Amino acid sequence: MGTVIPGISLEQQKLLALLMCIAALPVAHGACLLQHRKHKHRGLEKKMKLIALLVSAGLVSTQLYAEGSGLSMALGSFDASKSGTLMGQVEYRFPASWSGFRPQAGLFFTVDSGAYFYTGIGYPFSINEEWSLIPSLSAGYYKEGAGKDLGNDVEFYSQLQLVYRLASDTRIGLGVGHISNAGIGDSNPGAETVYLSYSISY
Repeated sequence: MGTVIPGISLEQQKLLALLMCIAALPVAHGACLLQHRKHKHRGLEKKMKLIALLVSAGLVSTQLYAEGSGLSMALGSFDASKSGTLMGQVEYRFPASWSGFRPQAGLFFTVDSGAYFYTGIGYPFSINEEWSLIPSLSAGYYKEGAGKDLGNDVEFYSQLQLVYRLASDTRIGLGVGHISNAGIGDSNPGAETVYLSYSISY
């Protein structure tokens, strides 16, 4: 059992922990940037090892607690703040939870043959019985195809989804996201995603 902070509910403590993790990201990104400058010419092999490690960590963490799985399918726009390109996204939430945090893995793809595979964690935060917010943070491998060059193969993806519960096992949602390499690439143009999603739990 975790430490109870007087005057703050357990849900508020979990949300505070998530916000602290987000606040710590710039420090981690800065460390990654320094490492990149020291080892600029290291190739794709090390990047792929990082992705494999993240995927393995996500799969291992599913053994913590058994809960319902979730599959989300979405359609929307990639690089929405600029030219905008049609994209699809599929995301799987594993049947596990650590103090409310859930591992996830997903793939989005664009009509320009771009693709991004990612894995990370999300935290479903209930507003009431019907509405919930799901912030998440992920890392993964990006292939631009004929689409936008994001400056690196390894990219970080943050999302925020507003979800409405239709029935016990179905939901619809509106999501926004930002993908960038946090400065570890030769350039860091970044891109935004906006999408509508339909998800099922089982």
